[in-house]
Amino acid sequence: MPQPIAAVHVIYELQVSPAPSTATFNDVPTSDPGFQYVEALYQSEITAGCGSGNFCPDAPLTRRQMAVFLAKA
Repeated sequence: MPQPIAAVHVIYELQVSPAPSTATFNDVPTSDPGFQYVEALYQSEITAGCGSGNFCPDAPLTRRQMAVFLAKA
């Protein structure tokens, strides 16, 4: 008779594409802690920012906008 599995350990490491050397958005400079992640969203066509070359990182996000992000991801 097979023995039951006592425990399973899953190891996951988030892998994000390397960020470009120049910023796509005027309001997310290369020094921003979220720069690499914002650029990954842009490169994956999950977001195009909020217009006028900006990402608007501190703007509120609606549930509709979040649904679009999640569906595209």
